Amino acid sequence: MNIGPTKYTKTRGTRDDQWRQRALCRDHDPDIWFPDPEGIAGHGAARIRAEREAIAIPICEACPVQAECLAWALVNDQRFGVWGGKTEQERETIRRRMQRNARKATA
Repeated sequence: MNIGPTKYTKTRGTRDDQWRQRALCRDHDPDIWFPDPEGIAGHGAARIRAEREAIAIPICEACPVQAECLAWALVNDQRFGVWGGKTEQERETIRRRMQRNARKATA
């Protein structure tokens, strides 16, 4: 998906993986960003997801490469986990908005 030049696109001249070296999440358990506990159904899974997102999102919001991370997730259609401080549902909302705006621009 080409999202065009927006605040979510990667920084010009930055290698695709270069931003990862500066990401604050590098020093934390990756399970925090991918809160989908196996074998737990129903409210237990929702509670664990909410707890982990409550840890991950503030770290993302303080991260110097939050925009690059979110852009990478949008461009690469990442459907799971927290990326750039956004949950799966939030990224889907952004994707739909971008697609709507792209359709309006070409109409």
